Amino acid sequence: MKKLTKKSSITFVELPPTQFGTLNGPLGYDIYSQSKSPSRAIPTLRGVLVEEGYTNTREINPYYHGEKGKLTHKNMKDIFESDALLISSITRTSPQSMKLAEIYKLNNPAGIVIAGGPDPTFRTAEWLKYVDLVVRGEGEKTLKELMQRLIGDPSQLNDIHGLAYTLNKDFQINAPRNLLTEKELGELPHPFYDPDVIRHLLTGTIETTRGCPYNCDFCSVTEMYGNRYRRRPLKWTLEEMLRISKYGKYTFIVDDNLATGGPKDIERLEAIAKIDGKRKNKTAQITVHAAKNDELLEAMRKAGIESLCIGVESISNETLKGLGKLTTAELNKYAVPKFRKAGFFVHGMMMLGGDGDTIESLRETEEWANENLDSVQYFAPVPIPGTKFRQQMKEEGRIFTEDWFLYDAQSVLIRPKNISPYDLQMKITKMYESFYSYKNTLKRLKKSQHKKMSIAITLWAKNFGLKNVLFDPQSKAHLEFLKSIS
Repeated sequence: MKKLTKKSSITFVELPPTQFGTLNGPLGYDIYSQSKSPSRAIPTLRGVLVEEGYTNTREINPYYHGEKGKLTHKNMKDIFESDALLISSITRTSPQSMKLAEIYKLNNPAGIVIAGGPDPTFRTAEWLKYVDLVVRGEGEKTLKELMQRLIGDPSQLNDIHGLAYTLNKDFQINAPRNLLTEKELGELPHPFYDPDVIRHLLTGTIETTRGCPYNCDFCSVTEMYGNRYRRRPLKWTLEEMLRISKYGKYTFIVDDNLATGGPKDIERLEAIAKIDGKRKNKTAQITVHAAKNDELLEAMRKAGIESLCIGVESISNETLKGLGKLTTAELNKYAVPKFRKAGFFVHGMMMLGGDGDTIESLRETEEWANENLDSVQYFAPVPIPGTKFRQQMKEEGRIFTEDWFLYDAQSVLIRPKNISPYDLQMKITKMYESFYSYKNTLKRLKKSQHKKMSIAITLWAKNFGLKNVLFDPQSKAHLEFLKSIS
């Protein structure tokens, strides 16, 4: 492996979802893609290298640097001429990301390809067929040590924790790296954004915590970031909040679980309220357990958090148990109305097709969602690599596809117990159409505290979102496949 210098050309890339996982193919459609938020990892990792004195780094984000979400000829030229290509990927974007790595090596055989993110972490062996190195788990310290070694002695990599690579045609997976401590999280540099990204940014993002204590079977968060809840130091959080308040119209706090409700969480939110509480444009993810803490809800509201993304998953206890979700149907039914009464816009994320679900029970779910949520995402259970849920589904022989581009939470991928795969996919479509119908939207508006937001989301869903999400070529092809196996 060739040596690098601090002047070497280093390019970071995170590709968007595409139809059928085709490199530079038509874009995939979902609420995540439409938000066009910056990468969660790349600006932080790039900030680490900039702080270390690397003078020739760049990020290529097809949403901002490409053309309608696609890499341009200039983008590809810049990638091929880079001394090192660093790719971040989730499972859904792995096919096109591996193809990019393959094409890069054909055009630049001496170049170094490094992959990181959830999918390379959990499918390391598959990735090492295409890339030279995989950074597993949290990447900040691993990448810093790796780059130092590539400058010094690239032949000695076996002592870098969290790294995997090919050695004499065999896969070498080093010892895992310990999760960063709260102190270490506070010592990381602030994310580095190019001016052209900032200029076009609609939503600024900030990470104030990592990990989640609830460790649901279907979720890869705890496998990646641990079930030990880690808060960034308050000083770092406030500095970053002030920075991103200048970026974009909205702020998304990307923490997988904003707060567990302890005194440190209240302190953090009260401090944010003092410096940025007047901007009522923040969205955060939190669990239903937060509804039991009135002091926490008040602190969130004063901090300018207007919208909550809640992983409700189900109002069936049997389904919740089968998913390893540490909550109850009763708590879900209590929490959502309470969040709304407290003044929050509630975006509910529901998982349909669990072991307790039947067509009849999903009618009850549909009625409850129509009555209680401000907006909704209906997911099919996804057997994400690295999760306990995937292992269980694999042992039961219920996973029927590893077309990774379908791992988008919209496509039915496992055989439900009480519903045919085709019927479940069709039911998801019908439930979306019911929720975002004008009739049900008007009912919600009568008691909504966020009428403008509700109207905007409904118009997007009716005129653009549902058509593309549910009836794009990939979705239609998968529906035909489900029909054939049902």
